[in-house]
Amino acid sequence: MWLGTSLLREYRGDGHIAALTGAKLSGIEALITFVATGRSFTPAMAQSSRGWTDEQWADAIDDLRCRGFADGDGPELALTPAGTQLRDDVEAVTNRLARPPWRQLGDAGTETLRRIVTDLSWLIVDAGTIDSRNFADVCLHAEDAVLVAALARALVETEARAAREGHAAPPTRTELLRLAAWRASRSGLDDDLLNPVTGLPEQAATVARLLVDHCRDALDDAGDTDAVQEMLRILLARGNGAAFQRTAFRRSGRLADVVNSAVAATGTDRWVG
Repeated sequence: MWLGTSLLREYRGDGHIAALTGAKLSGIEALITFVATGRSFTPAMAQSSRGWTDEQWADAIDDLRCRGFADGDGPELALTPAGTQLRDDVEAVTNRLARPPWRQLGDAGTETLRRIVTDLSWLIVDAGTIDSRNFADVCLHAEDAVLVAALARALVETEARAAREGHAAPPTRTELLRLAAWRASRSGLDDDLLNPVTGLPEQAATVARLLVDHCRDALDDAGDTDAVQEMLRILLARGNGAAFQRTAFRRSGRLADVVNSAVAATGTDRWVG
């Protein structure tokens, strides 16, 4: 069953590559036109996560403009009507090429397959096969959301000031960014994080305080420093939402109970205002 569903996925992927090739789109052009639909991640995230240089990205956008498929740049990147039609055609060809296996199954066979793999997926979840440590964080306390917002604002302001002063952030290898994101999503504040300065593992509390120190001028100017330090102290002592979810999962081993616990913890009686 696993092999069969994998083959179906790869079969569709091969058809998609064929459709992109037929549309005369290179790999980077395919990515840019997809991002420009507005249905995916931001252009900056797409570029950095796939490792394209600024020069490669700009050249590809210029080529798409010359062919009449794209307009704008950065957050304003968008498809022209011709570009939208091109993407629609690619998706239509992809769907057409992916259809033969499903024709063989027929409507009844497709529904049977859907039911079987759905039941199997829940068996896998309930059996604990999915690593229960990989829980996304969720702010179960209003002050945690305020802390995240204050730090995000201060970080943006800090980097904007540096850019205005001609101090651009040094380039960072894509694989290091992915490793840092994986480490944060896997362990949260319960284990080491990657120090963004050294690129080495360090205690989460140390890395969090390093972020506060990095943004201190912006925090001071906004009058947020004392509040941020106090909220961070509480968060480090109490644990974050990811830790709460893992604890809930260990109690019963069911993801449904994790969701129910989070809902109960964020009831309206917890909020003030």
